[in-house]
Amino acid sequence: MHRPTAQTCGSLVPRAEACKVPVGPQQGDCATDADCAGTPNGHCDPEYVGQGAYKCACQPGCTKDADCAGTGEICLCGDPIGACVKAACATDADCGSDYCRSFAEGLSCPGGTAFKCESPTDGCVTNASCGGNEVCSIHPDGVARCTGICMD
Repeated sequence: MHRPTAQTCGSLVPRAEACKVPVGPQQGDCATDADCAGTPNGHCDPEYVGQGAYKCACQPGCTKDADCAGTGEICLCGDPIGACVKAACATDADCGSDYCRSFAEGLSCPGGTAFKCESPTDGCVTNASCGGNEVCSIHPDGVARCTGICMD
């Protein structure tokens, strides 16, 4: 996705319903959003812990970039609230004549989303510019290239 300007995200937090993991027994650090009062904009959602297992965990949220305390992070709007993601740019204004665009972050599984300025050295710009079994991701050298989809 392309980020021409900063955004203010909506929030559905706190929600009344309990967290439910997609598979396996109910487990985790929280049961509802109310259990996450000590986490900024906290909400209780399933978190993947590997090998097909999940747990309910308090996740921090954001509604604006200023909520992201980490250096080099912006607020990416989502459901039920935005999440802070790594970013080398916040808007197109940070990129000169190029776009501030999202890419898959790194080569790890399950990976996340990160933003950077498009570059002429990038081998891809969107997942559509890659083969059917690949995603456009930021490699350790900062260049976006097509990478095979992770299977865990």
